[in-house]
Amino acid sequence: MIDFTVIGPFKLPLKRGQRRLVDELRAPKKRYETSFWREAEAAAHRAHVEYLAVAKGLYVFGLRKGRGTLPYYVGKAAKTKLSTEAFSPRNMDMYNGCLADHNGTPVMYFIVLPRRKGPDNHKVVAQAEKFLIEKAFSRNPDGLRNLQHAKEQRWSIPGVLRSKGKGRISDAARSLGEMIG
Repeated sequence: MIDFTVIGPFKLPLKRGQRRLVDELRAPKKRYETSFWREAEAAAHRAHVEYLAVAKGLYVFGLRKGRGTLPYYVGKAAKTKLSTEAFSPRNMDMYNGCLADHNGTPVMYFIVLPRRKGPDNHKVVAQAEKFLIEKAFSRNPDGLRNLQHAKEQRWSIPGVLRSKGKGRISDAARSLGEMIG
């Protein structure tokens, strides 16, 4: 069993007076000079993850509104560093598009693949990404920017999985839900 480590949420810094992320998030030489990366690396260290910026895994961009946070993009960094992939020019443009279209405070979560000897397990990262995209889509179907794997499932098991909360849940469904989690 591979246990990913979740680190975050981290508030993403905005340009002064604008609804755009600061460019320093993606500038390789300036990356570690930002308070964002210092805070993220310190949190990673407390979670026993060394060198978050060069780790492999997943990242989730969201907007915090009131007491909740909605996911807007789920990405993976299986072959590149988390810092490079999460803040690529394409992703920065997409995040800035979200900020232009929606209100909220931008945040980022990192889901880190544990470092082990041998090659990284790209298949596990891809499976986790697909799962997180499906979960994010169920939470924010109109705002999620992912195209792959972002589709509404056409089935549910009321009281167990993807229930809409309509009607009474049977004792059998409740019991099954408790059994499988």
